[in-house]
Amino acid sequence: NLFVTFLRPFLFYIGLLSGMGGFLFQKRIIQKEPRRCLIMIAAMMVFWMLIRMCKFEIPYEMPTALRYAWYLYYIPMVLLPTVSLYLAFYIRQPENYKLPERRCLLFCPALFLIGIVLTNDLHQLVFTFPEGRLGEAASYEVGVYGYGAMYYAIVAWDLGCLLAALLIILLRCRKIKNRKMLWMPFGAYGLSVVYGIAYYLNLPFWK
Repeated sequence: NLFVTFLRPFLFYIGLLSGMGGFLFQKRIIQKEPRRCLIMIAAMMVFWMLIRMCKFEIPYEMPTALRYAWYLYYIPMVLLPTVSLYLAFYIRQPENYKLPERRCLLFCPALFLIGIVLTNDLHQLVFTFPEGRLGEAASYEVGVYGYGAMYYAIVAWDLGCLLAALLIILLRCRKIKNRKMLWMPFGAYGLSVVYGIAYYLNLPFWK
């Protein structure tokens, strides 16, 4: 039963989110806005893992569902860097500090990019498919589709938000005695870039 198959991971990840958001963040984070941002980040991570697990349970006879499960990946992929940048602005701010309303405009490009991905079947600006192959079961696999201009816009947005957030964190953090520690975040950032390039090029070792 497909419903029972999806129910198990759903309950597991909902429990995981409740533990992270309800216990860790609610108990330890005093500022309201940063706490909301952290809960949203946790929710997006759990949503991503849930969608990924469900995607591999969808039968090949449902190519449209497979494709849209793949598109849903891009909700957390776009929102996580955006919320991380928004959260970085709160570092070393007073408890009752609230960002100017114009900072909320930061989410407008993110929501636009998500909308472009979810409507990709109509315009194929993010992923392109050979003519007549859109409905095939294998159309979501790497190597069968191509990348459109908006895919690169999404990558640029994600990398830009992450790098900006990292720089803000480093600039606002307290003095670090060991300067070598400053390079650790950039190392993690660099690994994520290498991961993305390897995935995009579909390198042999990646398989």
